[in-house]
Amino acid sequence: MFRIGLTCSGIWLCLSVATHAQATPNFPDAMRADLGLASAPDCLVCHNNELGGRGTVKTPFGKSLVARGLLAFSTSTLQNALNQMEADRVNSAGGCLTDIEELQAGRDPNNPGDAADCDGGAPITAGNDETIAHIPQYGCRGSIAPASSGLDRSAAFLALLTASAFALRARLRRQRAPR
Repeated sequence: MFRIGLTCSGIWLCLSVATHAQATPNFPDAMRADLGLASAPDCLVCHNNELGGRGTVKTPFGKSLVARGLLAFSTSTLQNALNQMEADRVNSAGGCLTDIEELQAGRDPNNPGDAADCDGGAPITAGNDETIAHIPQYGCRGSIAPASSGLDRSAAFLALLTASAFALRARLRRQRAPR
């Protein structure tokens, strides 16, 4: 009984430390390669601090990646999430450029940018010759990142692992109990 509890605790500790100890160090270079960027984006594009870690993906862009299946240390899920964001034309900050376009322009996708980004920077003129600095874009131009469910996937996995350990422990107790 003690060994099962110790083993389950060890597995839980290894999984929680392995998935949340730090920011995924290869993600910036993977993003640079996948999107053809001039340089790797800063960690702050996704995290609220340079070290990363559990619970630090707080930026709109980072949350959009997670909502599209990004998992820590998995470059394949990063590539899939970036591809999905590009296909969905995700615009987390609500500017005129999509998140992917912002990154490719060497800018932070969490910043809505400048009105000059809209329509190539050319001012839009109305029928009565008034110059309009910016007309909001609606429809298929962009999308808002879906709200998260509030339950982190790793937390759900750990809850499932813990429940399984308790079920196994109870089963072994029943098998060893005198009949």
